[in-house]
Formats: sequence, C-alpha cells, structure tokens
Amino acid sequence: MESETFIKLNQHKYNNNKKVKTYIFYLAAKSTTCKYKVNNQFCNDQAKLRKIIINGGEEFFIGCDKWIRGEKWHRYIKVQEEIDLELLRDLFQGRDIDVNNKENQCCTLVPRASRIKSCG
Repeated sequence: MESETFIKLNQHKYNNNKKVKTYIFYLAAKSTTCKYKVNNQFCNDQAKLRKIIINGGEEFFIGCDKWIRGEKWHRYIKVQEEIDLELLRDLFQGRDIDVNNKENQCCTLVPRASRIKSCG
C-alpha cells in the first residue's frame, strides 16, 4: 500500500535520485495513520521500520510499533528496492544526517529576475 502523500510526492520531476526518494518515502510513511481498530478506537502507533523473513529472504516494511505477527489491518508499507535502506534506518533511528554533504548542495547561480524557486 502506498500512501497518497507518497504517490503525489513521487510524481515530482526531481525524484530520480535514490536519496530523494528515500526522504520522500520516510516523510510519507510517517504521515500515514494505522487503520487498525480495537474497541472502535484507532491504533495510536508510531511508524517503525520492520524486517520480515519470507521464503528464506528478508523484506522490509514500515509497520506499527504495536504490530504483532498475525494481526491484520495494521499499517503496512513495503519498502521498494529504489529506497536507500541504510538512510531509511538512520532516519527512523533519529540519527543525524549529513546535510553538509556536497551532494545535497545546489551549485547553480540563477539571477533573481528568473523567478526560479528551486535548484536543478
């Protein structure tokens, strides 16, 4: 299941970078809510990166921190191959991300009169 936020953000023309896709995926996953209900109350979970072993291989998904194997209807967002798993782990663990990395900097000079609002 992909959230509406992820689908909308993923249509942006600058999203061909694996790192950008990972940030977008993370933000979209954090903004989705769990549909699981107990006693007519929605689950008030936190999004969590989880691993599941299927047919001898491992897959990752974004689930609830309250999910228990076998329960249905909790949040489940499969992590696609185009997502940087290491970066996603860092984001979910609250680690500092290197924002001073030259890869994250725009080096284009644009005159003010051009009214361009983004780099690229």
